[in-house]
Amino acid sequence: MKNYEKKSLIMGILAIALCWVVVGIIFAIIGVIFSLKGIKHGVAKKGKLYTGLILSIASIVIFILLVIFIPQDTTTNQNKTSNQIVEQQLFMDETKESVDQKEDAKPEAAQQDEDSENKKEAEESIEPNTNEMVAQIASEAKKSANESASEEKRDEAINFIYENYPDYFTDNDTMEKTMYYGYYLESAYAKNGSDNIYANLGMDTYQAVKYVYRNVETTDDDHVISNLKQIADALAEIGYYVETPESQGAQATERKTESDEPKEQMVWIPESGSKYHSNPSCSGMDNPTQVTISEAKSRGYTACKKCY
Repeated sequence: MKNYEKKSLIMGILAIALCWVVVGIIFAIIGVIFSLKGIKHGVAKKGKLYTGLILSIASIVIFILLVIFIPQDTTTNQNKTSNQIVEQQLFMDETKESVDQKEDAKPEAAQQDEDSENKKEAEESIEPNTNEMVAQIASEAKKSANESASEEKRDEAINFIYENYPDYFTDNDTMEKTMYYGYYLESAYAKNGSDNIYANLGMDTYQAVKYVYRNVETTDDDHVISNLKQIADALAEIGYYVETPESQGAQATERKTESDEPKEQMVWIPESGSKYHSNPSCSGMDNPTQVTISEAKSRGYTACKKCY
């Protein structure tokens, strides 16, 4: 009988000592069995028997509590740790995005200044009197014609060509401006047909200067003289009269005009309709009337897209 008391006590001690692991539960179950058998056989001294039983039961209770609460705490801690990691990652991503946006978002004015400076440096790096400079001038003129063509810009180009005829070759600055205005007119009005007076004026002006500018021709070459004559004819057709130099050379420095101020451009208006025309036969007009362009505009007429 004493053997049950001893076994029950030993198992109870081992069970309570190892209550957090499965083997402790095994000891506890064995201890309970020994205790119950001791009680069943009527052990006289039941102190150790009951002590072992209490220890075994206590170890079982402790194990159950550990199983219930410890995993939950671990999961909670793991969730907390996971959430902290996610929050840290989000913070790092937001910080990086903010830095990237600050780096990318240059002030618009600063970006424009930088672009303008780069463009200026690129232009300054092109040598004058070269194919590259001629191409650069043509590119700028075409861009202006495509983006902001207007009657005011057209008249500005015509007045420059008229006022400087035939002294386009005095210096690089004058030749470059002449090529610019010539190519502008050609680009702006070529779409209106190959016989458009403004497109032809622009083409002749550009062609007259660009080869002299590149030192491929001289002002006495037949090609230059022919283009100057065509420029004069085109100017006269739109109401700007010039006299060609007596020698018909392109280096003449004096020019005679009918007046100090250029004559105002003349246009044709129909008896009925709302458009003014450079060609009296445009659009099949009957009995057209020739008036100044300012008078036509003041009477509400607008330019004909076909002949302008």
